[in-house]
Amino acid sequence: MSGPPWFHYPFDEIDTATLELSGEEVTHIIGARRLRVGDELVLMNGRGKMAHCALEKVDKRARKVSLRVSLIAEVEPAKNEIILASAIPKGDRLSTMLDMACQLGMTQFQPLSFEHSVSKWNKKLALRCERILIEACKQSRTASVPEVNPIYDYAKFIAGKESTRGLMLLADQYGRPPAYYASLIESADTVCILIGPEGGLSSQEITLAQQYQVASLKLASAVLRIETAAVAAVAVL
Repeated sequence: MSGPPWFHYPFDEIDTATLELSGEEVTHIIGARRLRVGDELVLMNGRGKMAHCALEKVDKRARKVSLRVSLIAEVEPAKNEIILASAIPKGDRLSTMLDMACQLGMTQFQPLSFEHSVSKWNKKLALRCERILIEACKQSRTASVPEVNPIYDYAKFIAGKESTRGLMLLADQYGRPPAYYASLIESADTVCILIGPEGGLSSQEITLAQQYQVASLKLASAVLRIETAAVAAVAVL
């Protein structure tokens, strides 16, 4: 059983048993999902809280609905934080990467710039990433939407790795297999996986990783695309 559909509503608290809802999600409720009076649904606020509701009234002309709230629930945060710190894939491949990584348990997305980076980061792209992650959480029934951080320079990011409180791993076809790091991954509060650009790291960037003792993680013998490496790494973690 798939259960009732999920929708995003960024509430802090819901103090009443009846909730009036308008905006983009209403279009999904009465349009794409075609819910009717009496149908159940779940609202998630993206920060771990959920509201189980039933559709009580529909005003298609005003694009509003009334919901009867039956239960408020809160999900405990993930035991381990998984930060995906990655170069930016081109086009729709970014959507694929974030959608799948979110479903597998990524808790933060950290875009990184490298010497060989091609794709550029901007505010419009950041907002697009947030929308992708919200949709991924709705589909996978996850109550917490991963945070999208401002872009950071790779060199500065690994220089401050001690502040992550955990383990940092660099995806590298010449690294050690996941089993080698199993106990470290299990005990870390935070695990950050670094995914470089498809042009590879520069010699200076490789030297920096060695200087700051960033461990190398082998995901496959082949050279992987950015989104393939990212999804494989989050799945392993």
